[in-house]
Amino acid sequence: MIALRTSALLAAIASLVSAQTPPGFSPAPVNNQTLGVTYGSNSVMPAGELIPRPEVASPPTITTILRPARADRAILFMIDQDVPRNNTRTTLLHWFAPNIPLVFSTNGTLAISPVTNIIGGAPYLQPSPGVGDIPHKYVFLLFTQPANFSIPAGFNISPPPSTTDRIGFNLTDFVAKAGLSAPIAGNWITVQNLTGVASATGAMSASTTRTAGATSTAVVAPYTGAGNGGYGSLSGLALAGVAGVVGFML
Repeated sequence: MIALRTSALLAAIASLVSAQTPPGFSPAPVNNQTLGVTYGSNSVMPAGELIPRPEVASPPTITTILRPARADRAILFMIDQDVPRNNTRTTLLHWFAPNIPLVFSTNGTLAISPVTNIIGGAPYLQPSPGVGDIPHKYVFLLFTQPANFSIPAGFNISPPPSTTDRIGFNLTDFVAKAGLSAPIAGNWITVQNLTGVASATGAMSASTTRTAGATSTAVVAPYTGAGNGGYGSLSGLALAGVAGVVGFML
């Protein structure tokens, strides 16, 4: 009986660790498929890995081994789940790249080809939680793009006029209104800002520790905004985009 309980517990823990979206997040990838996310030389593993903020300044490389049927374009999302606002937590759209042509390499890897004429989208913003805040969860999802895809009414994100238009992005609503199927692959990271003073009474030291799904009880400092960004490399290839200086208080 003890052995059975232990096995069940280990299986439950393994499923949480290997999940390609955070607990409770929706929508989840079909069959829990992994989306390759690589920042520099660091390939995110396990999902939920805690990455130091300086290492996520530039967009990551994105790869997958999947071959979606009857699709030649894809849509990529990156969403922060944990932006503090009005004494609660809301979302922030960090990256939205539609109209991405899908190109298969000879080894079976699904590569995202260079897009110099990308139509619409929201440039990549560096994850930048407030100093002393909990680690924020950033979810990456790849969808196949329908032939008749268009941005649903009410979503001013292509491109967003300002960072405030990215706040409170409702992915579930977007997916339903745009007629998207379930994501084909996903992944997620956590990022915490430990590069300055968390409060007037104490300092936070810099950290390079990487763990899965870390938590913190630090005092929440005002969120100072997302870092600069633009469309970046996907599968090691360039996406031309727009860079902008972004700063806002939540």
